[in-house]
Amino acid sequence: MAEPLLTAAQAGLHLGIPRSTIAQWAAAGLLHSVPSAGRHRPTMPLAAVAEAQVLDGLRRWGVSGVAVRRAVRRLHAEFGEYGLLTQRLATDGVALLRDLGADEAGPRWERVVDGQAVLPTIVDDHVHLFEWDRDGAPQRLTLRSYARYGADVILDPRFGYGQPVFAATKVRVLDVVRQVAAGETTEDVADDFALAPGDVRAALRVHGQWREPGTAVA
Repeated sequence: MAEPLLTAAQAGLHLGIPRSTIAQWAAAGLLHSVPSAGRHRPTMPLAAVAEAQVLDGLRRWGVSGVAVRRAVRRLHAEFGEYGLLTQRLATDGVALLRDLGADEAGPRWERVVDGQAVLPTIVDDHVHLFEWDRDGAPQRLTLRSYARYGADVILDPRFGYGQPVFAATKVRVLDVVRQVAAGETTEDVADDFALAPGDVRAALRVHGQWREPGTAVA
């Protein structure tokens, strides 16, 4: 969990989040971090990337930065360093919520900051994107930015030297993007790596290199 996998710039690219935003979250103590071993060296372990994805989801739903920071501090105080990841979270578009209900009884939502029971109008459950280890920490993260385009891409330190890979084949996303950038067609690259053409197109879209048919890929 503590092994740094990505730089802030790399995490921003794969998550679709500006690097400056990730830097702000890290400076505010909202993300796990590892001291840098040198310039351009990774500083973000898997937990930090997972936390950034959760925070981005909350931001997209319209929860303010102040509300998020207050809620994260409360989660850390009550549930430890992985509080942001280990709770079933949701939002009503204003505050961060957590589910205190037993599975068989259905969800029972309350605001994290003050414990007031609420009925959320928007539920954004992040837990299904994590696979946990025996210590209750995430060991695999499904990247939502690729899922938006229909590709199943994961970040798992056991594969691809800790770089994002396609879940089914464990092929590194960057290897696929580089092949297309070198001039190979989407279909040929998909065939070479045993991927669906849609997986390749999804990777190109996330990396800002997809062009409509008939135009060149940068």
